[in-house]
Amino acid sequence: MEEVHKNPKYKIIVFDFDGTLVPSNLIKRECFFSVAREYINEDIIIEKILDHCKGDRTVIFSKFAKDLKLNKSALDNLLLSYSNKTRKAISRLEFYPGAINFIKAAKNLGILTILSSATPHEEINLIASDLKIQILFEKILGGPESKESRLKKIQCEYNCEFQEILVIGDGEDDYLSAKNTGAHFIPVNDAVHFSENHTKLDFDEIILK
Repeated sequence: MEEVHKNPKYKIIVFDFDGTLVPSNLIKRECFFSVAREYINEDIIIEKILDHCKGDRTVIFSKFAKDLKLNKSALDNLLLSYSNKTRKAISRLEFYPGAINFIKAAKNLGILTILSSATPHEEINLIASDLKIQILFEKILGGPESKESRLKKIQCEYNCEFQEILVIGDGEDDYLSAKNTGAHFIPVNDAVHFSENHTKLDFDEIILK
């Protein structure tokens, strides 16, 4: 285990949530199928949408509703059902090993910790409340605003350089938000392969110096 050093290099760490702090990516995918089955007893339509659409839940269910010729009220119900199912399931999850201790260690060094999720803003705050982790973060931010836009606002609000910000996440949106602004990026847990310059690490392998 590599230690977290004093006089940290970073002023701010921005954490993703799903697939970064908790193993929720598969659960959220499964909930798409569960909600879709409330309207049609087969998975092929929602599966095709998920395989070809990179949008958020609103984009995915809007396409599903269009394919099934559902009205706006039905779309709203799809989104509400999805929110309820995912929130309930995520509230039962354990955090990835080392995640909470790492956040606490960073805070003890005076580093600002911010949670930035693709989950809608109100919902991610409710989930954080369910998991009792609000105290660990200076801010808890969610969609629909893009992660890159949020990162630019964070840099401006706290009057720091992008090079003083570290983004920790598992998704392409986390990677691109850092790449496009000049912030640092470390992939963890559910992360896919981004490049040779970004090796996936466990939390206890991350050095902040």
